[in-house]
Amino acid sequence: MTRTTLTVLLLIAFFANTIAQTTWSENQDTISVQANWKKGDQKTFLITRTKQKKVSGDVRENFQFSFLADMKIVDSTESGYRVEWEYRLTNDFKEKNPLASLAMPVYNDMKMIFTTYTDGSFKDLLNWQEVADAYIEMTELNMGGQKNDTIKKTMDKVKEMFRTKEMTESSLIRELQLYYSAFGGVFTLKGMKSNTTLPNPINAEPLPAYIEQKIKEIKPAEGTFNVEISQSIKPEAMRNLLYGLLEKMDIPRDSIELEMEKMLQSLIITDKGTFTIDQTSGWLLGIEYIREAQFGEIYQKEFILFELVKDKKEQ
Repeated sequence: MTRTTLTVLLLIAFFANTIAQTTWSENQDTISVQANWKKGDQKTFLITRTKQKKVSGDVRENFQFSFLADMKIVDSTESGYRVEWEYRLTNDFKEKNPLASLAMPVYNDMKMIFTTYTDGSFKDLLNWQEVADAYIEMTELNMGGQKNDTIKKTMDKVKEMFRTKEMTESSLIRELQLYYSAFGGVFTLKGMKSNTTLPNPINAEPLPAYIEQKIKEIKPAEGTFNVEISQSIKPEAMRNLLYGLLEKMDIPRDSIELEMEKMLQSLIITDKGTFTIDQTSGWLLGIEYIREAQFGEIYQKEFILFELVKDKKEQ
C-alpha cells in the first residue's frame, strides 16, 4: 500500500465529516427536532474524541483527547438564533501537558460565532476567517518550526484549502456541525432512508449521499428522546471525491484511475450518530458518534462523545 493511498484515506476521514441536515414529510409516529432556546441560555459540554488505528489486527494508534465547549445563545430573533461556542482545555489536560497546551490555539478560548435557522439547524459561520487562521496556526506549531521545502509546500496547500468560508465550514467545525445536524429533522419509529447531499471539500458541487434516520428510544419519564442518524456516500460520488483528491495531490493522470480502482475495491466508510434531546427545551443533551473506515488491512475508528457538564465549575 502506497503512502499516497494512506494519505487519501486520512483526507477522506478528515474532510467527509458531517452528518447531513435534511427534513422529512412523514406524518405518523414522528418526532420533530426543533430548537426552543432563549437568549442567554448556556450549556457546557465535555467533548471527547477517540481515534484508533489497526493494521492487520494490530493496534498502531490509540489516541483520546477531551476539551470543553461553552455554548451560549447570544440572540433570538424571528429569523433564527445567534450562537457562540468557546473551546477550552480542561485544567487536568493543561497540568499534564503544559507544552502541548501551548501548541493548541484552537482549544485555548477560541470562539466560533454563527447563526442557525429558527428550527436550530446550522446556517452560517460568521467568524470563519478567525477559525481558519487558528487551525492554520495550530498546524504550523505542531510542525515544530521546521522550514524545509516539503513543510512549506504542505502549509501552502493547507492555506489554499481553507481560504473560503465554505471550506472552513465543511472541514474545520466538525463538532459544531455534528451537534446541530439533528435539528430541523422529523424522525419516525420505522426509520426512513432518503437522498441528501454532503459538503464537498474539492469544489462547490455537493456530494450525493444516502441518509437514514429514526427514533431510537422515547423516555417520557425523563422528557427526552433518542434519535439516530447514519449516512453513506453514493458509490459514484465516492469515485468523484477520490478522483478530485488524487488530482489535488498532483498524482499523474495516467496513475489516477489505477490508484482509484484499488482504493474503491477495499474502501468501506460508515458513520452513525445517536442524539439525546430534551423534548421541552430542544437542547441536545448528549451525542455518541462513531465512524469506521476499512481499507484493506487498515482499520480506523473514530468516536466522538458529547457529555453535558452538570457542575458548571471549570473542569
